[in-house]
Amino acid sequence: MRRLILTLAVMVAVSGSLLAQKDTVTVAGFYETGGTYGTLNDAVNAARTGGTLNTTVFKLNSYEIYVLSSSIFIDHGESLDIWAPKPTTEQESAPPQIVWTEEEIDRDYIIQTYGDVRMQNIWVRYADILGNKVASSITFENQEEAEDPEVGYFDGVLFDYAQIGSEAGGSVTVKADHFEGTFMNTHFRNNADNHFRYYGRAISFPFQSTGWHY
Repeated sequence: MRRLILTLAVMVAVSGSLLAQKDTVTVAGFYETGGTYGTLNDAVNAARTGGTLNTTVFKLNSYEIYVLSSSIFIDHGESLDIWAPKPTTEQESAPPQIVWTEEEIDRDYIIQTYGDVRMQNIWVRYADILGNKVASSITFENQEEAEDPEVGYFDGVLFDYAQIGSEAGGSVTVKADHFEGTFMNTHFRNNADNHFRYYGRAISFPFQSTGWHY
């Protein structure tokens, strides 16, 4: 028991120190900017261009909406860390929503990642800003190195309004040999196909795929 407690303490200390080593970039939302789309996309792209993506935490503001203007792509060896304050009972502390633009663009992937993703206290809504469902997913693909696992860490995340995903997968879709997912205080709700013939899937492989593992 003492060894287990010591191990957990070390894990917490290490994860805390890794987070402390990252710089925080606060991303303005839709209302704060007077209706601007793509602020999260722009922040992620700027960090990638500047070579700081892996050392940046993107802080989203409570009670805001972030409208994606394109998919967020994370390449091999990259990581994405999105965080928001933990909500309380006050409406103004509600978790920020990530939604799609209503424009007819490629919206198959909210996030397509060959790297690692960490999200805390975020509301992912599988719909556009007008409230229409969009068949999308957060999809984990294989890393370049076979022994390198694809890591997803989700704490306090709400996956909402997802139908069958873009590849007939889940809200979180796995196309990887060794996906390691941690889901804490996380909820999947209102997941149903538009025709209500099928339930949406929480975490799933693409339909009729083989060989993947999580």
